[in-house]
Amino acid sequence: ADLQNGGEHKIVVFVSAEEAAIKLRPRIWSNFFNIPRQKLETLSDWGQLTQPGQLDQYEATMQSEQENKLSESERYQLYRPQLEEHFKLVDLSGSDEFPDAGNGHVPEIVSYLARYQHQIHSVYIDYAGLVCERYMQASGQNDPHAYRRLLKNFGDVCRQQISGRFNCTTWVLHQLKGDANNASPFKLMHHSDAAESKDFAQNMAVCGCLGVPDPHSGCRRINFSKVRYKPGEDVPPLTLRIHNKFAYMEDVTRQMIPDEGSRQFISAQDANSVHGTEGLERRQPQMAGPSGLRDTNQPLDPSQRADL
Repeated sequence: ADLQNGGEHKIVVFVSAEEAAIKLRPRIWSNFFNIPRQKLETLSDWGQLTQPGQLDQYEATMQSEQENKLSESERYQLYRPQLEEHFKLVDLSGSDEFPDAGNGHVPEIVSYLARYQHQIHSVYIDYAGLVCERYMQASGQNDPHAYRRLLKNFGDVCRQQISGRFNCTTWVLHQLKGDANNASPFKLMHHSDAAESKDFAQNMAVCGCLGVPDPHSGCRRINFSKVRYKPGEDVPPLTLRIHNKFAYMEDVTRQMIPDEGSRQFISAQDANSVHGTEGLERRQPQMAGPSGLRDTNQPLDPSQRADL
């Protein structure tokens, strides 16, 4: 988009300390080219992609409103240059492909970022705990208190050495403490629930905490427990769901409702039926509602959407 608009060429960098690039690439391709993830994970020959005029049913449905429907091979060829130019993947997982990478903490990440010739738009680091653990192992340290201090300062180090130096946004992923996995899908997680360090987010500007998935619908809530640059304003929690076919997280806040009665996420239509409000005339309010409440009949403010 930057190139099409005549703007500066910018890149996005994803730094993976957890999973190897060989596992991540099929998911990235699936998301970018709209090709099923499972097909790409087992692909042995690029000739297995659908060809012009021989589309699968999902492609016809997905592109039903488009005049020119593109096959998988056409989408791959058309959009591959954009992906290669604007997205960079750094494998710090210690994989067989890059066995010597991943022990140098944030300075190592900086060394890779400094090699790119284009302006960096944003950096994603997945995840902080492993970056710190590998650094301590490589340097022969085993003091848990030192590990927690390293983790506590991780955000501030990234702010100084990455965001400040490259004039970009840095997103740091980390895990919640162990017992969070047993929490209700309805529970709104807080940044103080970060594993090994309740102060992990102390120097973060924004914190979005992703809850556990509902086993029935796959929905989970993300709670923005900290928004430093919007004092006094609460960002409503969103409901997200992983789209397994194309490996992306979709915002289903307006489609799926957390129902306290059933303790499940149900469709907005079912919610109306269950609570008996369909067909009833709504009483007009006599005064404005509480400050900050959003009219659910109005389109969601783009600033409140989750581009994940």
